[in-house]
Amino acid sequence: MKRKTVVRQIPGDKSKCRVYVKGAPEYIFQLCNQTLNHNLDQIDFFENKEQLLDDVIGNNMAKKACLKVISYAFKEIDSSSFDELMRTYSCESAEFR
Repeated sequence: MKRKTVVRQIPGDKSKCRVYVKGAPEYIFQLCNQTLNHNLDQIDFFENKEQLLDDVIGNNMAKKACLKVISYAFKEIDSSSFDELMRTYSCESAEFR
């Protein structure tokens, strides 16, 4: 898998963690069901994933400028859910990854 995941506790709120993921758009987009608009409001991200991958990233960014494109995503979870996940799985196992 072409991605990296980091978990951080949200400053000022010990009850929540934020899971950050970065990697190739074709892998990251599969994990997402929402995105942020220009006003940083959450909106559904179902309809235009393939179009965005093909048009914006494939044709405009990667091909024209020979750039490597990286996507970022995050999700907030309860700290208790994260603690349970860490007790249930080995961080080094394929199942956890």
